[in-house]
Amino acid sequence: ARIREQASLIGLKVAPVVAYCERVTIPVVAGVIRPMILLPIWLATKMNPEQVLVIVAHEMAHIRRFDLFVILLTNRVNPTRDNQKHLALRRALSDAANLAIVDQVVVKRTW
Repeated sequence: ARIREQASLIGLKVAPVVAYCERVTIPVVAGVIRPMILLPIWLATKMNPEQVLVIVAHEMAHIRRFDLFVILLTNRVNPTRDNQKHLALRRALSDAANLAIVDQVVVKRTW
């Protein structure tokens, strides 16, 4: 129920599936058409449910902003990923996305 509420606050029409996964070491969004959030197992033991929900909200914001789609597009522009300008662009996009997401999640959580 709290995941659905958070998805609604972030602006998602459908709450993504959220699952713990032994194969990931950091929280990730997987999938473009039906994105899901994969959380590392250690989160369940090291963080309380409220902290996990904040992490899930952060990942939902990536879904809302279509960040995975943007990453796929930048990889199509230069699939070799060895060009310094390409790497700088990806880094800048990633930094901007993370800053915007933090702002979005904090604003949503404080109201």
